[in-house]
Amino acid sequence: MNIAVVGAAGNMGRWFTNYFIRRGHKVRIYDRRRKDAEAFAKEVGAEYTPTLKRCIYSCEVIFLSIPIEATPQTLVKIGGIVESSTLLVEISSLKSPVISALRRLPKHITPLSLHPLFGPGLTDLKFGRIIVVKVNDLDREVELAKQLFPEASLIKCDAEEHDKMIAYSLTLPYFMNLAFGLSLSNLELAKLRQYAGTTLSVQLDLLEAIIQSSGHLISTLIVENPYSRDVLNKYVKAVKTVNQSVKRKARLEEIVNNLERKLSSDQAYYKAYQNVYRLTEKTADEPDTLKA
Repeated sequence: MNIAVVGAAGNMGRWFTNYFIRRGHKVRIYDRRRKDAEAFAKEVGAEYTPTLKRCIYSCEVIFLSIPIEATPQTLVKIGGIVESSTLLVEISSLKSPVISALRRLPKHITPLSLHPLFGPGLTDLKFGRIIVVKVNDLDREVELAKQLFPEASLIKCDAEEHDKMIAYSLTLPYFMNLAFGLSLSNLELAKLRQYAGTTLSVQLDLLEAIIQSSGHLISTLIVENPYSRDVLNKYVKAVKTVNQSVKRKARLEEIVNNLERKLSSDQAYYKAYQNVYRLTEKTADEPDTLKA
């Protein structure tokens, strides 16, 4: 297929461009970061185009990997350019700002709203999951996603459920890690690493990975998700509850015991401890060039 990747110079744009090329598709790319896009196209064997119009011309699939805030207006712009039957895929992390724009596209453009639950560090899509968010016909949209990404595990939902769950799965962890990072602001991290056990090492790695790979997303996901405020208020309330229990050992033990009963219903619960150690051991074995 002829596939246009818009936003190909970004981390996820690069990942999907490489994926499509490996699967034998002819890929044309466009990005406002012209020098980066030109160099990347030359590196991977894609065709660089200097304008959006030239990039998407006569392509069977248009794949958007652009900031959430730019997605609605880009959809409108593409809708006014494309004249033939086309599959238009967007992968924004929030769906409430874009779903109505997808539904307003001309009839000859088939919209597909996806959310990859992985970052650009994923090495094999068989380990990746992708959410398919309903635009018009969810069953048909799932089939289209399977055709594009046959190795991936797919999850299907509507836009409301997606944004509600993303408030827990992305917004909350990002918020927690921001607070964690701020609490360490007066410490020398290199020295702290010397004293770090497995728990702190994993937490520091997670914080630093989030800042590296998702720093541009954090403020948008926290501020723009309509369900963030409720989720974060629950978290702040929970922190206050734990803090108020610090001087009461019995109360803290009660919290731990209640969590143990709750969490043990998770199928992954009994593998979690070993999973953490496998992760840290694997990271320790990697050369520094791979960790960077």
